[in-house]
Amino acid sequence: VRDNQMTNILQYGILSLGSGNTQGEAKHNLINSDATAIAYIDLFAGGASTFRIYDNTLTNAGIFSPFDCVIISGTQTDNQSSVEVDHNVISASGSHGIDAVSHNGLYIHENIITNVTAQNGIRAVVCRAEIECNDVTGTTGNGIYVLNSTIVNDLSFNNLSNTPTGIRIWGDCPADNLIKCNTFLNNGTGLQYVNSAMTGDQINTGNCWTGTGASADPTVNVLLSEYIMPLQQPACFPALVNPLFWFSQ
Repeated sequence: VRDNQMTNILQYGILSLGSGNTQGEAKHNLINSDATAIAYIDLFAGGASTFRIYDNTLTNAGIFSPFDCVIISGTQTDNQSSVEVDHNVISASGSHGIDAVSHNGLYIHENIITNVTAQNGIRAVVCRAEIECNDVTGTTGNGIYVLNSTIVNDLSFNNLSNTPTGIRIWGDCPADNLIKCNTFLNNGTGLQYVNSAMTGDQINTGNCWTGTGASADPTVNVLLSEYIMPLQQPACFPALVNPLFWFSQ
């Protein structure tokens, strides 16, 4: 599905239903939707579908349900389909710019996302996802929000600016997530762990904080997710850390 212009869509601009071995793409579309611009919903676990959403300009007003600009949904976490979402320009006023739920083969990269009134630029719930090289800015919500991810996620080389929270980790995450080379700029809180979140130690992973900090709530055992930063990078250390012993050099 490519090279279309759509305006004032009440539910889905483009809706694709994966059926086990589907192949498709949504490319070069200009969609101004009151609800969801593009949705890919995998109907079968264990299939080998591939779908790519790229080079689209997408705006959602968040007026009608579903309220997410882009939706990727699987049936369960063992789904082996591959979905790539890249090089899109997204303006999100609904719940999420990109919302991924229960999918095991996601590559979300090089998108430019503005949270107008959205809760999250990118949200991944029970997924295995590579979330890389995205620019998320805005004055509302989280830049990237990962929830209950019991399988590996790679959050790398993202730029997160001005959002109340840059990256938020919630719940039961494994000890081998990679949080690497992200830039946190003028967020209310650059990095936040909540509800017993755990990612494993991050050693010399090259994240950089400017005008922002990091915090973990009392349910989080930060000794299971320590941040150890090289001495030669004091300028990239968070301005504030809570608790203090979470980060070291």
